[in-house]
Amino acid sequence: MKYTVSLSYNSLPDPDLVTFTGTVITNMGALPEFKDPPVPLTPPVPPDPDAPTDVTTLQTTFANAIEAAAGGGLALTAAKNAARVPLLAALDQLAFFVQGICRYNLPLL
Repeated sequence: MKYTVSLSYNSLPDPDLVTFTGTVITNMGALPEFKDPPVPLTPPVPPDPDAPTDVTTLQTTFANAIEAAAGGGLALTAAKNAARVPLLAALDQLAFFVQGICRYNLPLL
C-alpha cells in the first residue's frame, strides 16, 4: 500500500506552525533515515554563507515576525506573511522527501 504525507500544516495558525516546525526539526533530526534532507534542518557549523537557508533559521525568522506583527500594522503583518512563505516551501520539500522514503513504510512515516 502507498502512503502519503499530509500537507495540512499549510493551514495551521501562525503560532501552531512554529510549534509544528519545531517538532519536524526534532523528529527528522533524530532519525538516520532522514540524514540528508533537501533543506538543512539546522544551520551549518561553521557558518557557510553559500549554504541554503535552514529550517531552524526560517522558523526563527517567522516566529520573530509573528511577535513583531502582534502590535498590528499593515507593514508588519505583510512581513509576517512574507516570512511564512519560505517556511512553508521548506516544509513542503521536507514532506515530499519523507514521502519518498516512507511511501511503503507506515511505521517509519
